[in-house]
Amino acid sequence: MDSSYLVAGLLDKLTNADSDIRFMAMTDIASELTKDAFQMSDHVERKVVAAVLKALDDKNGEVQNLAVKTLVPLLRKAKEPQIREIVDHLATLLSQERDDLKDIASIGAKTVVLELPASTAVGKTMIKRMLPTLVGLLPRSDTAQLDIIDIVAESLSRFGKAVAEQPELASHVQAQLLLLMEHSRPAIRKRTIVAIGFLVVHTSDDLVLGKKMNSRDYGKMGTYIACFATLSRFSARRVGKYMGELTRLTFEYSKFDDDELRENCFQALESFVVRCPAEVTPHLNEIIALGLEYIKHDPNYDEGGDDGMDVDDGDDDGEEDMKNDEDEEEEEDEDDNYSDADDMSWKVRRAAAKLLSSVISTRSELVSELLANVAPALIARFKEREESVRVEVLSTFNALIRQVGAVSGVSITHSNDDWRSASQTSLDSDPRLLLQEQVPRLSKYLPKQMSGKSVSTRLAGFILLRELVSILQGGLGAKFGLLVPTIEASLVNAAPGSSAKIINDPNLKIEALMFLQVALSAHEPSTFEPYLTKLVGSAVAATKEKFYKITSEALLVLIELVKVIRPIPDDAVSVAPAKAGAPALIQGIYEVVLAEAKLNDVDLEVKDRSILALATILSSAGDLLQPSQITGEALPLLADRVRNEVTRLTALRAIKSVSDSLLVSSSTLDLGSVPADLVPIVGGFLRKSQRPLRMATLATLDSLIRRTQAVITTDMLDAVLGEVQTLNSSQDADVHIFPLSINVVSAALSVRSCLSHTVEAVQVQLMPTIVTLTLEAPHWIGSGLGLDALLQFWKDLVAVAPHLAAVGVDMLTRPLFTGSGHNVSKQAYRPLAESITTLAVGVPAQTAGIVQDFVNKVASGSDADLPLLNVSLLVVGTVGRHGNLLTNNPRLNEHLLSLFTAQQEEIKHAAAFALGNVAIGNLDSSLPAILSQVREGGKKRYLLLLALKEIIARSPTLPTAHAADLWQLLFANAQDPAMEENTRSVLAECLGKLLLADPPERIAALRVQLQSPVGAVRATVVSAVRHTLTDPTAGGSLDVALGGNGLSQFLLLGDPELAVRHMSLMTLTSAAHNKPHLIRGSLSELSPLLYQETAVKQELIHVVEMGPFKHRVDDGLEARKSAFECMYTLLSTCLSRIYLPDFVDRILVGLSDPAQDVKELNHLTLQRLAVLSPASLIARIDEAVAPLRESIDAKPKANAVRQEIERVQELVRSGVRTVVVLAKSLGIGAGEGTSIAPAFEELVRSLKVPGNPIYDTVVAVTNEVEAVETGGRR
Repeated sequence: MDSSYLVAGLLDKLTNADSDIRFMAMTDIASELTKDAFQMSDHVERKVVAAVLKALDDKNGEVQNLAVKTLVPLLRKAKEPQIREIVDHLATLLSQERDDLKDIASIGAKTVVLELPASTAVGKTMIKRMLPTLVGLLPRSDTAQLDIIDIVAESLSRFGKAVAEQPELASHVQAQLLLLMEHSRPAIRKRTIVAIGFLVVHTSDDLVLGKKMNSRDYGKMGTYIACFATLSRFSARRVGKYMGELTRLTFEYSKFDDDELRENCFQALESFVVRCPAEVTPHLNEIIALGLEYIKHDPNYDEGGDDGMDVDDGDDDGEEDMKNDEDEEEEEDEDDNYSDADDMSWKVRRAAAKLLSSVISTRSELVSELLANVAPALIARFKEREESVRVEVLSTFNALIRQVGAVSGVSITHSNDDWRSASQTSLDSDPRLLLQEQVPRLSKYLPKQMSGKSVSTRLAGFILLRELVSILQGGLGAKFGLLVPTIEASLVNAAPGSSAKIINDPNLKIEALMFLQVALSAHEPSTFEPYLTKLVGSAVAATKEKFYKITSEALLVLIELVKVIRPIPDDAVSVAPAKAGAPALIQGIYEVVLAEAKLNDVDLEVKDRSILALATILSSAGDLLQPSQITGEALPLLADRVRNEVTRLTALRAIKSVSDSLLVSSSTLDLGSVPADLVPIVGGFLRKSQRPLRMATLATLDSLIRRTQAVITTDMLDAVLGEVQTLNSSQDADVHIFPLSINVVSAALSVRSCLSHTVEAVQVQLMPTIVTLTLEAPHWIGSGLGLDALLQFWKDLVAVAPHLAAVGVDMLTRPLFTGSGHNVSKQAYRPLAESITTLAVGVPAQTAGIVQDFVNKVASGSDADLPLLNVSLLVVGTVGRHGNLLTNNPRLNEHLLSLFTAQQEEIKHAAAFALGNVAIGNLDSSLPAILSQVREGGKKRYLLLLALKEIIARSPTLPTAHAADLWQLLFANAQDPAMEENTRSVLAECLGKLLLADPPERIAALRVQLQSPVGAVRATVVSAVRHTLTDPTAGGSLDVALGGNGLSQFLLLGDPELAVRHMSLMTLTSAAHNKPHLIRGSLSELSPLLYQETAVKQELIHVVEMGPFKHRVDDGLEARKSAFECMYTLLSTCLSRIYLPDFVDRILVGLSDPAQDVKELNHLTLQRLAVLSPASLIARIDEAVAPLRESIDAKPKANAVRQEIERVQELVRSGVRTVVVLAKSLGIGAGEGTSIAPAFEELVRSLKVPGNPIYDTVVAVTNEVEAVETGGRR
């Protein structure tokens, strides 16, 4: 049946006297309207609209409510005349006297406002039609007034721009709203403020300060102050013009003796700090002082004049203080129960804490001053008697800790374990030192508050401590003992003799366990020795909780406790004897973990963590268990879990950790035959399709074969090698699988009892496969782990079977010498050469014979077979690095130099590579000859410099005399203004590496060249310094030579030459990444110059004509990209020295850059800034909407090729990802509430609409972001 006929039949039922029939008919109509394929004729549409509107006045309330809900799909289907009818009818109903009709009409009107598309002419027309009626109803004092204000606010939110297009309507709305600001009802005034906020975005500035506050009514004064805050949230830039006057008024009104007015003042100041960061900067000191003054504002409570600022930092009085605190417990309980209905001072203190929190969150450059001035005051207020204020104070201090982590480049999920061992120059500017100084004071006040009966306080305290320990990577030291009673009371339902109140709360237990886990992993084991019995008992008790999450977190704590009870450093070569009491503790933990691991009807997370806990016990303290427990209980259980498909992956990793442990390698722990029995079973997993399982299987096999050789049999190895051969011959092998599989083959070669059989199997089965992969899949093994594993395999093979060296070389080179080398990829040249070299060098007696064929090929100089010549050059070079080839081939250098004139560029570069590496084998004779050639100059200079780079980079010891000659020669060549760019780049790299041999003298020599009139010379000097920053061998001597902010002398960001500025930008980025302490002190001077390079400079853009086409070329693009890359890097390492308002300005400009690469780079920067300092973005996020929308709406040209289409898709995904990350980080679009960024919220809302053309992309990107967040938390 046609849908129109069906709806016509339903319309008749809407007039039925039976309300149930009317209800079902309306339900069916709503269902039909939601169908995408449903279409209505004009006649039917008019009848449906009339019927639904009539149902709004139905006698049955359920039918009325359903009619309102039906308006949603109806508005999406209806045409403009019917939408106009709906709008007019709702406006009429709002004017009725009946309260029930006004309520229904209010809901309907709000539905219309929300559903009308904001970007279409229909929506704008309808809102202009409805709004005058709504505004006319505002003065009416009835039950619908609040609803009408809300509808007006929503209308202005979505259609404010359309309203502003009619000045008379906008002025009328403004006038009526301002009248309501004087209303006697606070609720009316509060909702009016929200509507004014939406209006101010589109009206003139007279709304900001046009209304004089002549009233002396504190309530109305507070309303205007709250209005200021709202205006700053909705139109920060415009309100910023009046910041001086606004702050003056706010400071003035904060002195009035009215706590609610003061609260409004502090809330306004908080909004100013967040929304107008640049404009509020001159008033920050006064704002901080006001916050510090009123955070202890408690006129009705006498604290005895002790503000807690004078704290003994000694470590010996902590326990005595806790005892004194216990004596005062009864008095504290009375304080906690203190209540005065008229006392509103707690609101002022809470608002003051939030104000300080806003300053902390937005002012990363002030973190050191805040630690010195604000942190002590916050700690002193931990004793706050009002719970909500106390929690806010703790949260504010937590924000300060997070800010320290952000400016130090660490977070709760990623920290630098050895930050205290950094250079003194770096430590001097590290705010973590200042935070560490607050720990004694914090340890005096926080444990006392956490020992009370407040769940919220204790939760906030554990969160604060977890953040603190994560950022400081320890820091509590001896003060940890003060927290043990609270930990015990939070985890154990009954703790006799504990000074802390027992609290049984699941969330509290989880938070306490999470803190304990972080603390145990961050401190030295000796910190916890006095408290191990209590900590183990508390964690064991937590494993018995019914809630799986508590058990899971408790198992993680037990893992860390095992490592504390029996610590084995990573660099340990032997196992130290266990301390007294350790066996009993380990035995108790083992029994609990074993019991959990045996359970089958528990959550998967508990199963996995119990398996990991059992493996930790065996690997760290297995020698403290009975042998029967290991071979009779623990290992069979792990083997059983390997056979279980659900727990297989975790069990494999567990067995590998046990097998890799020092206890097993030192023969302290005997695993018996259980691991060896697993080898055939585990080998079979390589046939499974899951890639993570295959990788875990290969890693486990490698470890098991190496550690249990005594029980490994030939049959086991045959089965494993067969599986490895099959895997590498299939389509399932990849860049990650290959190195792991080759490591298994190397492990098999280490089993001496099966050596002859294994060598034969490897020669027959594996060598052909490996050679084939080397030739056909060089992208897997050309570098990184793949190449390392391949070379190690060849080394292990010839170590046990020298006769296979020649066989291996023959197999590798057969395609080259038989004339089929043209089928070999160029990517395969390097792994081929490295493999041949490893085979040749591995058998010294055969080295000369193997290499001679390649030397002869080089000597012939024939380019008839380019692949063979190329590989021969690489082999000669890599072998020459290990020994002197010139003894048997005295003219080898001449042959290599002759190839510098070859036609093919790859042959020239290979010859330079060979020349440099051969010279390493005989520096005394080769280096002077190369230097002489360089002095002659000419076209060979570039290739000779490449050879010198090989010598400098790869020579294990470069004699001082040679280094001095090299420096003088290179330094002289650097001053040649005619040198080509690529030659100069290689020369700069050589200078940079040589500079490290004598930094003071050579830095001084380079500094002189900064004054050279030749821009290329200055660029070379800057580039040379850049290469020193990336060299891993550069130590403190370079820092000393540069001195303080000496690096800034080499950052010529103001140079007139573009090339010099570009190189300076890359050097600044390198410094920010590798040695940020060298630039922190001068960043305030460098930042303006850096920001200048982010602008598009029209003088650098020119048009190139290519036939009938004109192409715009931007010579400044690369420098601009480097500038934005530098800004991205600075966020991670120098956040404390960045003035974020200026930084955000440049990012917002970069979002509209004409170059797609720059846009995407700024998307990444915006995402990182949202994570590190979300408060700095809240005020400006609406400004990013237009450029983000432009990126998201990007469309390829009609004649675009595939590559262009993919580029546009990348831009769209980048824009969507940025919106998703910003929304999550800033908490926008998460639910209902006061709008903090209306334009951005509208963008988020529009992307989530199912009808959106890129809806699938939005869903996919959202899932990716959530997956990354989940993985980070794990």
